[in-house]
Amino acid sequence: MCRFLAFILVSLAMTASLWGAGTDSAKLDPASLPAEQFLAWVRLQPVQENWALLKGEIAHRRAGQTPLRLPISLAMRATPSRVLSQLILADSEMYTVSQAFSAAEGSTSVMASMTDSAAKLALFGVKPEDLTFSFLYSKLLKEEPGETISLQKCRVLLLDLPKEKETVKVWISVTYGMPIRVQWFKAGDPKYYRSLEIEGVTQLDNELYVVSELGLSGKGWRTSIHFTDRKAGKVADGVPTDLFQKNVKSPSNP
Repeated sequence: MCRFLAFILVSLAMTASLWGAGTDSAKLDPASLPAEQFLAWVRLQPVQENWALLKGEIAHRRAGQTPLRLPISLAMRATPSRVLSQLILADSEMYTVSQAFSAAEGSTSVMASMTDSAAKLALFGVKPEDLTFSFLYSKLLKEEPGETISLQKCRVLLLDLPKEKETVKVWISVTYGMPIRVQWFKAGDPKYYRSLEIEGVTQLDNELYVVSELGLSGKGWRTSIHFTDRKAGKVADGVPTDLFQKNVKSPSNP
């Protein structure tokens, strides 16, 4: 059985990963696992190392404001212990995210580098760790009744984000183990203020899967990300030398 390695982002869902040695996946039924075990299955690290390089455009519309549209790229590499990713916006902002396959505090780290004094990514309503699905490594609070989203039967989990004083509600496909929909809630507020939804997944010629389209939204705004240039592969078959950039470009550093 195959399942998506949730990265993205996002995070995001980079490849169809293989199960670990000694795991009889044919007998495993994610739909019937206790919630904690189901979440552990979703977090399961890949057996093989993979990489992905996605390039495209991010667009943002907010009521009463001029629409924004910029190029975006997302590079990722899965190792046995963590996912390393690099998000670059308009060749002027670079965010490096390291996500360990662990729910321990500090398992997510984000470093930013930019040529402009003001960061633009926040204007799109996006956090770098959104695209690596770092929220999946938060503490499970409870499971809510399942739902079918985009023809995918999902289990619905509520996770705790104590540092942000928020909770996150995640609809996870029981077939692929990847988030389909995500909603963020401020403490004490029953209405979500931000949401993310996977809107497109593409199978490449090498039979690996990547997220090709996703959307984020909140009150009065919507952001869409379309990855039109999509590449992914197994590390064993070689990794592009330009997968990760050392720094963002600038007029003095083209």
